[in-house]
Amino acid sequence: GQDEVAVDFLDPIENEEKYYLSYAIILKDGGEVLATSEYVPAVSSITRITLNHALSKGEYDAILRVQPCRMDGTLTNNAEMEVSLKAEEKEEKKS
Repeated sequence: GQDEVAVDFLDPIENEEKYYLSYAIILKDGGEVLATSEYVPAVSSITRITLNHALSKGEYDAILRVQPCRMDGTLTNNAEMEVSLKAEEKEEKKS
């Protein structure tokens, strides 16, 4: 199934009227794209992103790719950062 996870991806004020940013989470082992965000306008952020599928419990090496897009729609050089993802078992809600 799909899993929505908490993130804190910000497009800073310095990009206002210059760039939108898109974020992708890619597993290093195999290069699978787990999630891709819509373009985020400057001075905005996204706090949740939906994975293409749930991960089994464990830690995963991944790449966070940030793709800038100019206001006219042209893409510029992207940036990639190595990150570690930690998947935990979902807690059941008690009634």
